[in-house]
Amino acid sequence: MGDKSNGNQTINIAYKQTATGRDMCKWIDKLLLPGIYEGGTLSIDSGDDIFIAPFVSLIKTSTGETVKVSTASVVSLTLTESTPYVVLSFTWVDSTINGADFTAKAFGSITSTDIIIGKGIYVASTLTSFDYSETHRGLITTGRDVKVDNDLSVRNNLEVLNNADITGLLTVLSDPTGGDHVGNRDYNDARYIFLSQLQEQGTQNLIQNGNFEWWSSGTSNPPDDWTWENTGGSPTIEKDGDGSVLITADGSSTLVRIKQDILPDHTYLKGKTIQVNVKLKTSSDTVDIIIDDGVSPQTTNVPSGTVTETNFPISFDIDSSATKLEIIVEDTSASITINVYEVRVNQGQILLPFQKNIQDYIDH
Repeated sequence: MGDKSNGNQTINIAYKQTATGRDMCKWIDKLLLPGIYEGGTLSIDSGDDIFIAPFVSLIKTSTGETVKVSTASVVSLTLTESTPYVVLSFTWVDSTINGADFTAKAFGSITSTDIIIGKGIYVASTLTSFDYSETHRGLITTGRDVKVDNDLSVRNNLEVLNNADITGLLTVLSDPTGGDHVGNRDYNDARYIFLSQLQEQGTQNLIQNGNFEWWSSGTSNPPDDWTWENTGGSPTIEKDGDGSVLITADGSSTLVRIKQDILPDHTYLKGKTIQVNVKLKTSSDTVDIIIDDGVSPQTTNVPSGTVTETNFPISFDIDSSATKLEIIVEDTSASITINVYEVRVNQGQILLPFQKNIQDYIDH
């Protein structure tokens, strides 16, 4: 304790200090990440009118506060094809009556403190569904980087880790009793955060090679971890120039299909809910996305005119007696071209943004 304020100090919370709500919001700003923490599912009312389900969120303001905002009833909003993003924001006002704002925005109008709840998907100028791959999700952070070794800095949010970070972290964590890491507080912090992130519901992409990065058998063969099936004709599967999977049928095929079964590695999913997202484009109107648990398969047809990369988010309840869990993209027409860019599957009620499966980092 000293009677001097060396360095022009600011003390929070100082003796006899009266704390305002604004003070408290500024204090938690560095501890909690802004985003949607629960709820916020979007649904179509009619036309361009939508409903936003009740949610819990943290919103960062432009003046440095982080505010918790939750709703107890649905919120109505109107989108347009040019403003498809559902955005949440908060402007601090020293007033007891002050609420968050819900706005439909174009991507270029979104600010650094806006929270994206979701995006309306338009097909032929009609609102058909919603995409949550760009939704801002909140995660609790310790407020500092977690360091493992001198050359490895790991942030708590796994989505900002690059390949080298995860590979290095896995190497360190594979030997929890060895060398300089014994009793190392930073190492223990990193291990706890890493494992808790992976175990937390919904944080891992359950699909391996979901962005089709790996083609160990050659780029004119199926990508790693995916099964290729076809009947009739001479259909082809190959890596396209943009990195996607390109599937073509020559006019005499009766079936082309690419699939992956994730149940063998994740049997705990029986009886649970998963969120699936497939990003693709095709000029055909006979392409289907199928989720097959061996009991009650669910099929989503890709509308005609999907000639640009489009996300197709799907919620699926897995039967408790499931014998498999195949994610399938297939077509049964004679002549088609399909580009598949990403496949994402996570457990839970909310679809999370795309990220790699942790096994991808280990295998490659």
